[in-house]
Amino acid sequence: MRDLIEGIMQLRRSTDDVDCGSEDSLEAHITEEDVKRSIDALRPLGCGYEVFSLHGKTMVRTVPQELSGDAMSILLHLSSDTSQKDGQNLPFMTAQDTQRLSASTMKDWTPARAQQALDDMVMGDGTMWLDVVPADEDAGPELRRRRYYSLTFSEPFLTQRSPDAISSMEALRV
Repeated sequence: MRDLIEGIMQLRRSTDDVDCGSEDSLEAHITEEDVKRSIDALRPLGCGYEVFSLHGKTMVRTVPQELSGDAMSILLHLSSDTSQKDGQNLPFMTAQDTQRLSASTMKDWTPARAQQALDDMVMGDGTMWLDVVPADEDAGPELRRRRYYSLTFSEPFLTQRSPDAISSMEALRV
């Protein structure tokens, strides 16, 4: 997982030079357009990579199946300025947030559908992770203390962390 996280961060910093690994230490500059062309070239192989835009940010889907409409709705909300932020300024959602949003943007979402969408993103897609706030910090019921985060919107937090901190976060991943 650390290799994946570090690889994603390196891709996003496309201004960095990348060592191609040859004996002469040739360097190449990889641009966003290079990544897009490479992903397009892989499409016939059915590997599942796709480039898409989310609130003006270019994203890469790396899960083998297409993201559901429910997952896209949740990611759109997390990428908006109106999403809740924690103490590290990371956007997160709760099942209750998803249910509140259903009245305006996610029509016909039952509480069960909202919970299922979040669970699918954690367990099926791997696009979210779950953090439960400890009871001594919030005396509410566990369901209300469950926060769902997307790694996609957490890069500024992760780039400030050491590899050991990232490994610790991986160990906590549900």
